[in-house]
Amino acid sequence: MPQTTGDTPNGNLDSKPHRLPLMWRSFSRGLRNNWAFLLLIALFASDFHHGHPSREEDAWFIAFNALLLVFVLFAVALGVARHSTIELALQARFEQALRWNRRLLWIPGYGRSLEGWILLTAGRYLEAQDATKRGAFDKHGDPRLGSWQLYYYAMALSHQGNGTEAQELLEAALRLNPPIGRFHLGLADCLLEQNRDPDRARQLLDRMLANWEEAENPSRTRAKSSLRRGRYAWALARCGLRDEAVIQIHEAVAESAKFLNYDQAWLQYYAGETWRALGDTDKARTSFEAAIAVHPHGQVEQQTRKRLSELGCAT
Repeated sequence: MPQTTGDTPNGNLDSKPHRLPLMWRSFSRGLRNNWAFLLLIALFASDFHHGHPSREEDAWFIAFNALLLVFVLFAVALGVARHSTIELALQARFEQALRWNRRLLWIPGYGRSLEGWILLTAGRYLEAQDATKRGAFDKHGDPRLGSWQLYYYAMALSHQGNGTEAQELLEAALRLNPPIGRFHLGLADCLLEQNRDPDRARQLLDRMLANWEEAENPSRTRAKSSLRRGRYAWALARCGLRDEAVIQIHEAVAESAKFLNYDQAWLQYYAGETWRALGDTDKARTSFEAAIAVHPHGQVEQQTRKRLSELGCAT
């Protein structure tokens, strides 16, 4: 099946490999993302101290700024925890990522659970469906059409072969006219996987390439853009647009050596699907084998081995 999320949830992770330990790398990133606020505190403190030299006012000043600093560092720590959990999953350390997520969920401000996304990334679709069902539907059984959990639930269905049910949920979510994003991506994936209405999948991806809005301070921007372009090449190939598909897949993988192994593997998978749709079995096999070689873990490995088996290759 296609990649479950396209963009990781709040996945502002660097593309290039690092030598720093995971927590220090995330902490450094958190400080970089909040440097302006820290500088503002320092400037305010300097100005306040200059104009209010009395001891009593100094005491209030110190207490106030200490509280501000604690608040900022707490926010940075939460960002570190969340980004570290995401990065663990991208490194295929799924059990550790699940443990971190479950332990940190009780902290106010941590955000929505990452469990569904982690389980999808691990290729554990039935568990992902069970983990997201409560958040995907209300107490009456009606879908929460704007929910990330519904998106994960639908993709878990799709990856288990229940593409029609998944498509119905994604179509319902799109009828709310949400911003260009995950539900457009999910429906395009679902259609491509089912080999159904490739022209609509192409149109959805064409809109996404033109209108996708990145979050503030994004990283992995090029990798995520390349992944969307890789899907687009697959859709073009399914529509019989060979020349356009070849151009798009070459552009998608052009800088992939700089990306995380996880992203490289998905790009090679999309290249394999593109060549397969164009009838070039040898190039498809080479791309699928490259995907497994660079990241033999989780969903991307499972799906790539399935494609190689369909091509008659031993896996």
